[in-house]
Order: sequence, then C-alpha cells, then structure tokens
Amino acid sequence: MPIEPEKSRVERRRQDARKRILEVAHQLFIVEAKYEETTMRDIASRADVSVGAVYLHFKSKSDILAEILNESFNSIMVKLSIPFEAERSGSEQLKAFVALFCRLSTEGGIHLLILFLLRIGPSNLEDAPVSAILNAIDQFIALLARIIQKGIDDGSLAIKEDPRMVAVVFFHCLQGLLSFDSGNDKIRRHLAAGFSFSEVIEGFINLFLQNYALVGDRSGNI
Repeated sequence: MPIEPEKSRVERRRQDARKRILEVAHQLFIVEAKYEETTMRDIASRADVSVGAVYLHFKSKSDILAEILNESFNSIMVKLSIPFEAERSGSEQLKAFVALFCRLSTEGGIHLLILFLLRIGPSNLEDAPVSAILNAIDQFIALLARIIQKGIDDGSLAIKEDPRMVAVVFFHCLQGLLSFDSGNDKIRRHLAAGFSFSEVIEGFINLFLQNYALVGDRSGNI
C-alpha cells in the first residue's frame, strides 16, 4: 500500500481543520444563534484546534460567517436551479419553483438563515457577509426573472411590466411570507387565522397567477 506523502497529509489535516471550523461556526452562529457573543477562541475550542489555526484559515469572525453564508446560499441556489422540463410553461415553472423553495425552507436550510438574519439584521454585519447576502439576492431574482420571461415568451403569463421588477416584487412577497413563518408561534398562528403555512403560500401563488396567467392556465395548483 503506497505511503501518503507528508505534504498530502499536512494538506488533508489542514482541510479537515477548516471543515471542522466551519461546521462549529455554523452551529454557533446559525443554529444556536450566538454569533455576536461567539469569539474566535470559542470556535477553536469547540473545533478542537488552536486559535492560531482558526486565524490561519480566516482573518475574522465575519469572514467565517461570509463563508458559511456563501456555502449555504450556493447550495440552495443549486437546488433551485435544477433545470425544469423544457416543455413546461413559464407559469408552470413558476409554480414548481415556489413549491421547491417552500420545501427547502421547511427542511431548515432557508428557514434557519432567515431566522438568523431577522435576529441580527444585515445592518449589523460587516462587508463580507453582507456581500454574500446581496450576491444571493441577485442570483435569486435573476433566476425568477428568467422564469417570468419564459412565461411572457410562451404566452402563459400576461405580464406587461419588466420581468425583473416583477421578480423583485415576487421575491419580497416570498421573503415576507417566510419571515412571517419564522416568527413567534403564537402570533404566527393568530395571523394565519387557522391556515397552515403551505396553504398561505399556495394562496399567494394562486392570487399571483390569477392576476397574470392567461385564460386556460389558471389552475394555480402547486
């Protein structure tokens, strides 16, 4: 059995340490909601590495957060960007997109990130994590705009406004609905008036399509 070169072993240990640092930071920042009070020493202790090792990989706590956000958002966008069948209309793709987005949110990925951003507020973050958030928003809106443009081109969406503007409005509506679902349970249940989160989302997409879908494509079923 060939012996692994020393340089390869060192690099493997280095990458393992980096992975542990990110996993621990994700747990502390996002899951446990302790970003503000967490120190680089806390991360090092939980990851079982030296403080120097943490600084070897990341200059600051905000750089670690930026990396976590970039990885999380990229993972979500890859799932959301799964090619839809070419024969499906733009309105059908939009319904499929929303259904997938909502499923991902309930599985925890998007949900935890929104909870984190609601707690800390982007205005309290440094440039690196804010850039990660802005980049993710740009990608999300661009993807939505492409789907809406397809609906305009194939005639399944009767939209006269700029597709990107409609995508921005649609994005903010979804963001608001997810923020609502991330709030206090008692208040959320009261505001929902007995409806489930999925029913509220389905009502939203149905209203959108009733406004924009052409005759013959108004089923609105997700």
